[in-house]
Amino acid sequence: MSITFNNTDLSTYNLRAIEFDIPTENVVDWAQTNEKGYAAESKNKPKYIVFEVVVTGTSLANVVTNLDSVKKYLQETQDAHLEINAITDRYWEARFVSLAGNFRGTYWEGALTFLCLDPLAYKNTGTAEGSDITTDPQEITITPGGTGRTRPLITLTCDDTLIGTTVSIEHTTEGQTVEWTGDLVPSDVLIFDCERWLVTLNDVSDMANVEGEFPYLVPGANVLSVAGFSGSYTVAWTDRYH
Repeated sequence: MSITFNNTDLSTYNLRAIEFDIPTENVVDWAQTNEKGYAAESKNKPKYIVFEVVVTGTSLANVVTNLDSVKKYLQETQDAHLEINAITDRYWEARFVSLAGNFRGTYWEGALTFLCLDPLAYKNTGTAEGSDITTDPQEITITPGGTGRTRPLITLTCDDTLIGTTVSIEHTTEGQTVEWTGDLVPSDVLIFDCERWLVTLNDVSDMANVEGEFPYLVPGANVLSVAGFSGSYTVAWTDRYH
């Protein structure tokens, strides 16, 4: 199977994966009393994805050339897309860690390791749903797939003059609510970026009057309640996988 990293298909240089491991592990912080232990909420631990790989060529010299090319394209100093051609629907944000192994006759064999500080994979395509807001409050049901939490981008487009309004978005089943207070006029666009914990009004950061906790979405049905607003909404998200 082939590996693509930072938009470069490494099979171009005759690198192929024989097998790989994508572990899933949580971090649990806990404290011990005389009677029992108490744990905080578990957290997804950054993961190492390790591939057993071979690099082939027409001769030993050609193998060295191919290996040099692979090393050149791995030297990205920031997170980059990591894709596995056998898993076609998702990618990871990964950073190259190591490439180590041995020459064996006319091929090279070893291990290629990446670190995913963001341990969940992202679906290749995002999803967006929207409609008009016809009641106050209005409940919106969003149903992500995947296996892990995802943070939505919620866009509200105003159709009325609202002075001193408090716009709230509540995840009714998970218990998070974020609120923004201010003035709105028709065509104003208020965006709640739950991934970056940022609210913008007409593409300008407007965090002075924001309170609460930005909601996340879980796999399956999620009910969001929007209050204090008149207009339309769009909720966009990307499914994620452990």
